[in-house]
Amino acid sequence: VAITQNMAGRWDFTDVWASIKTKRRLAAASWREHLSVHEPELAELVEQPELKDRSQNLKQDVEGLWAELVEPGVRWVGYQATERLLRKFFKSKGLRAAAGEIQSELAFVFDEFAVDDDMLSKDQLMKLIQKSNTFHKYLDGRAA
Repeated sequence: VAITQNMAGRWDFTDVWASIKTKRRLAAASWREHLSVHEPELAELVEQPELKDRSQNLKQDVEGLWAELVEPGVRWVGYQATERLLRKFFKSKGLRAAAGEIQSELAFVFDEFAVDDDMLSKDQLMKLIQKSNTFHKYLDGRAA
């Protein structure tokens, strides 16, 4: 005999979505894809707010890490500091595997975002995270 509580209806969809998107990110991404095919009106409910939430949360996370790991008044960081910030970012999300993967990916993408003297600003770091395959694989729930 099995009993389950895995039921979601239209009447409680927003509550269920809020729970799954924070507790089970990869499952939420998969569910969102299925919703876009089978229940487009429900998919519309989750698309726009999540993009804003993710972007706002990312900005807050990067600013917090920058304040924690970079000396006050420093506006640019090099490769090693960027690597340290990225590892800490993914570990703060509970994603140790991603922290290792971003190190490998950084070797290939750093030059694309770095400017004079191979340095990154806080905004460039945020763009690097958003464009990284590691971000999409682990936090966005789909491979880039």
